[in-house]
Amino acid sequence: MHVDGEFEGSILGASNVSIGVNGRVNGLIRSRSLIISGEFEGEIQCASLELMQQAKVRGDVRCEQMTVEKGGVLEGRCTRMNFEIEQVAQPSALPAPEPA
Repeated sequence: MHVDGEFEGSILGASNVSIGVNGRVNGLIRSRSLIISGEFEGEIQCASLELMQQAKVRGDVRCEQMTVEKGGVLEGRCTRMNFEIEQVAQPSALPAPEPA
């Protein structure tokens, strides 16, 4: 999934997420891989996080590994965690769907 505009909410269960230079995301992202070139505010849980040169991230980050290019900014709390696919496949924050 690629975001190159404004988005507010949760992105849960995507394997690969990227936020483009013009992207602004506010919310929660749980994914295997996340690449940020734009702006993000909120909570991140992922296996691999890459902050590119123009990236600006504010919030809580939990990931296995992180790369920050020169110029990338992270303001907040960063914690190393072992990422398991179950965290993406079955997020506890999603409500059960309503019957049709």
